Amino acid sequence: MNATGCGRPTARGSGFLDHPAIDLLSGRPIHFLTDRHPALAHDEAKAAELWEALAAIEAPGGNRGVGVSSRPRDDYEGDDVPQASAAATVPAAVPRWATVEITFSGPSHGNPFSDVDLAARFTLDGVDGVEAVAGGFYDGDGRWIIRFLPGTQGRWEFTTSSNARSLNAVTGHFQVTDQVDGEHGPVRVDGYHFGHAGGTRHTPLGTTAYAWIHQPAEVRAATLRTLEGSPFSKVRMTVFPKVYLHNTNEPELYPFAGTPPPLLRVPPPGPGRHTGTFRIALPWREFMALRVVAVHGQDETQ
Repeated sequence: MNATGCGRPTARGSGFLDHPAIDLLSGRPIHFLTDRHPALAHDEAKAAELWEALAAIEAPGGNRGVGVSSRPRDDYEGDDVPQASAAATVPAAVPRWATVEITFSGPSHGNPFSDVDLAARFTLDGVDGVEAVAGGFYDGDGRWIIRFLPGTQGRWEFTTSSNARSLNAVTGHFQVTDQVDGEHGPVRVDGYHFGHAGGTRHTPLGTTAYAWIHQPAEVRAATLRTLEGSPFSKVRMTVFPKVYLHNTNEPELYPFAGTPPPLLRVPPPGPGRHTGTFRIALPWREFMALRVVAVHGQDETQ
């Protein structure tokens, strides 16, 4: 619909449709525009003509997205691969409510992101009924990770399960010691309030920084400095890049492996452009260290 009525849309580059704010309207219902258009708001006949034309448009059938199978493959590794042959790196001891990160040197052939399923069952030695299951993920370059957040002191044991033989039935153990000063545990509902697992009251106070991680390094650093001195206990942000008013720059990193698809409207990779696997280590760990966002893994159930 153009500015004069119900005609065909005008090309980008002329007037309203060339404004960067047009992208903000993509998720709005159509009456958000029609109710405000002078040619329709006061002309019932023209409005009826528009709705009739819209009703005649056939909805596309099938899935318009890119279908990617995430079903693990039963034949990912053959019988010649020994069970539990992937080397595991396990911390000897961690404080209570600190994230346990267990890494594995495993397979990388095929599409490990979707071909392989990995998890681990954690149990507290000598205590019945205290256990948890945490899922794992592929981190690229043959590196696999499982993260777990223990809430009880003692000796914990784990056993992995996977359709990849090398990652299946790997066992290990670690010791959970007393929590460090200032650590209160994950946040849970406490009646009509929020509280940490250790009993300390939690008052959520949030802000938004949707695309901060997709900005240049100096902008990210300035954002962290600002948040460090703020009272906020959580931040709402995006993982996937988005283009909207005042935010049209290309990010340095993308949250997927490979080359960005054409639908993202990005130029071909060039010098200095990273199009490989998105690494959470930069700069998320710096962000988490400020305790602005607390990312907790699976807690045990009792």
